[in-house]
Amino acid sequence: MSKKSQMATTDLFIALFAATILIIIIIFAWNNYALILNEDVNYKEMQIKAFQTADLLIKSKGVPVNWEENPTNIDVIGLAASDRNLSTEKVSAFLNASYNITLKSLGIELYNFYFRLKDLNGTEIAEYRNASASNKSIINIQRLVLYENKIAVAEFGLWE
Repeated sequence: MSKKSQMATTDLFIALFAATILIIIIIFAWNNYALILNEDVNYKEMQIKAFQTADLLIKSKGVPVNWEENPTNIDVIGLAASDRNLSTEKVSAFLNASYNITLKSLGIELYNFYFRLKDLNGTEIAEYRNASASNKSIINIQRLVLYENKIAVAEFGLWE
């Protein structure tokens, strides 16, 4: 075999090795990008769910409208007597409801959540939660509401 063909063979193997390394790097980068993109999509879906659930709680009366009278027969929980004016009876029934029933009626079975009412000074009025939040990302939504004829802050947190 001549030196030219040995050099051509060596060049071929070097080119194949470089191309293989490049393909491996591209595959790892692609997979990493796909994971990051998927995490971002999941976070945004959780944000949307948190906004919708917080608004549902403070703007809706629930289904049935008088669900607080029979908390075992809840389709959708709503805490409002009117838009952003929370009903004391509904809040009380909500605080005493089963966590699993609450998750189901809010449509957030895949997540954990907490709900907290505070006055404007930050003093806690009421809180509803089952589990403490882990180190994962928590979506916190705060809304001003009227509770017992006083302005309060309704805080809703959602996490996986």
